[in-house]
Amino acid sequence: MSKDNLQIMLVDDDPTSNIITRKLILKYNPNFIVQDYKSATEALKELQDGKFKPSLIFLDINMPDMNGWQFLEKFSAFKQNIVIYLLTSSVDVLDIERAKVTSHLQGFISKPLTQQKIQQVLEDSF
Repeated sequence: MSKDNLQIMLVDDDPTSNIITRKLILKYNPNFIVQDYKSATEALKELQDGKFKPSLIFLDINMPDMNGWQFLEKFSAFKQNIVIYLLTSSVDVLDIERAKVTSHLQGFISKPLTQQKIQQVLEDSF
């Protein structure tokens, strides 16, 4: 997979966070395709329908309709090879520990996303 045409999904109910994350990602590489979803349910539907085929997902934990952990449980049924990072403001030690042992999860990133963190994710994942 070429990093130049990377498709990235943002799943976060906070529109401001999505805007900032999108801008940082596109600043890193303007050729990336970034779609954001304010609802984990909506994001799962898009994945299931095959309408958007990301190689990378940044997933928040605390969301109202379905949290990030519930998203990961349902995502496991899809058998898709997508790199997923939690991108969250949670500082709960239990979330950090759970992230270390959760399948389908590449890592845990505390908000805000930075250019350095984007570079590290891409180097580690692709």
